[in-house]
Amino acid sequence: MFSETRYALNGDLRVAYRASREGPRDIVFVSNWFFCCEALPELPSLQGWVEAMTSIGRLIFFDQPGTGVSDPVTAGALPTLEQWADSITAVLDDLGSREAVLLAGQGAFAPAALFAATHPSRTTALVVLEGYADSSGIADREEVLAALVGMWGTGGMLMTPLAFEMDVRAVLPTIRVPTLVVHHADDAILVPAMGRYVADHTPGAKYVELPGRNMYHFVEPGWRASFQEIHAFLTGHQADVADERVLATVLFTDIVDSTRRAAEMGDLDWHALLDAHDAVVRAQLSRFRGREVNTSGDGFLAMFDGPQRAIRCAMAIRDAVQALGIQVRAGLHTGECEVRGDDIGGIGVHIGARVSALAGPNDVLVSSTLRDLVIGSGLEFEDRGAHALKGVPGEWRLFAVASR
Repeated sequence: MFSETRYALNGDLRVAYRASREGPRDIVFVSNWFFCCEALPELPSLQGWVEAMTSIGRLIFFDQPGTGVSDPVTAGALPTLEQWADSITAVLDDLGSREAVLLAGQGAFAPAALFAATHPSRTTALVVLEGYADSSGIADREEVLAALVGMWGTGGMLMTPLAFEMDVRAVLPTIRVPTLVVHHADDAILVPAMGRYVADHTPGAKYVELPGRNMYHFVEPGWRASFQEIHAFLTGHQADVADERVLATVLFTDIVDSTRRAAEMGDLDWHALLDAHDAVVRAQLSRFRGREVNTSGDGFLAMFDGPQRAIRCAMAIRDAVQALGIQVRAGLHTGECEVRGDDIGGIGVHIGARVSALAGPNDVLVSSTLRDLVIGSGLEFEDRGAHALKGVPGEWRLFAVASR
């Protein structure tokens, strides 16, 4: 999803950054003093938020000098607020980006505010998540700072005092770009009054207070509410956000040569046959603990929490409908799926649909991912070779369940 780490020059210091594929807008995640662009975007707890954000733009992560995999700094040469803001310029210039949305999380508002005020023509919008203009309002500030500094004692938290000393209250009235401030009502450390101060003193800023105490707006499970606010602010309409992400096996089935059969039989007989087909499929789904997701004409989409049950259900459907004088084809894949109410989506479902499209009459065709999960089950497979699945990177090896 993201490029290899590249480096932009901020003066004599190299600033590490990574970017996702291009999108309708550039979104720069302005980092704080404990970020790493090579590690954090890959964390499973961030994947839902990362994928959601890349649906609305090219997401760009970078490490400030002295952090992550950017050039190190020494205690005697800590970067200034201006240098931190210049890192944004360096990354945008290296990417050839004219303007971007700035997304500033906890501890990163100061450089984002300075950049937005100084370079309004390059700032599409400013989004502030649990932000503060100065650290004086942080609950138990001195205790928190002492704990952070003492936690490592090896220089690993060298940037912490700098971040806590930044004060951009005088900058706020000079920010003239669309600004959204999102804060959690029960944040016990960065209290809501800090976010309201930013919004109240930034011309035209919108303030949204969400329930909860999640300081980090981009980790599971609490990222969805703030993402919906960001999506609506940037795009003008509400996002369709998955309720959760689960590992599941998806099954697609449809009747072979259905268009010709429907034309030959006529509407009345064809619909009677469809009703019988649907009853058979639903009976087998119930038997193998599958959940019907939706139907479309003569096709079914179902999901299972067990890969072996999914395959055996597909085989049972294939065998049972032959008594009706019809054949079906089935395609299956196991992957991460997004659950949206009663519906499902995501790349796992997309791959399952592409596998199904390559199945022939009476085929139960599965991805190599699924085949590998049922080794030792007694199921046998025929190698159908490597295939390019439309819209899916790389080649995928497919296997047909052997007939018995």
